[in-house]
Amino acid sequence: MEQFKIVPFDAVFFADAVIASTTNAMLQSGHGGPDVFYVPFRDIYFEFLEPMNRTVDRPGWGVARSWGVSAVGEAAQDFMWAVPGPDDSTLTGHGTFNPELARIDAAPAEGSDADRPKLPTDDSMVRDLVETSDLSALQVQELVRRHGHDRAKLEEIAETFKAES
Repeated sequence: MEQFKIVPFDAVFFADAVIASTTNAMLQSGHGGPDVFYVPFRDIYFEFLEPMNRTVDRPGWGVARSWGVSAVGEAAQDFMWAVPGPDDSTLTGHGTFNPELARIDAAPAEGSDADRPKLPTDDSMVRDLVETSDLSALQVQELVRRHGHDRAKLEEIAETFKAES
């Protein structure tokens, strides 16, 4: 079974609206992908969310249900998902958010950056390119991973993405 730890957590945002805020987020890390935060339902502002008729079967976890979001005049699908799981599952009653659509602000853990959850926007190059391109943080993070921190090269590649869309 996956290992989780409770971490300090500020908020989840969409279009500058706070969608969730908690001191009891569960963090899943060290599984080969980006860190994933699971927020208790009681700390999610469901008035901004609408259940979708979309589910995905996650082997070993169950069927994940998707929610769309609408706030501050903007909307998106597949913003949050949750795996109901068995009643005794660690994740029962928790939602996680699409990092392509949500801005997730996580507080440093116990005053130490060493244990702080890692987010794509921790890298200043990623942050800068997200602000100046049409790419998401995860897309820019992948470009940096593949091509290094050569700003001119990354900006050139980012422009090709704009031209294709």
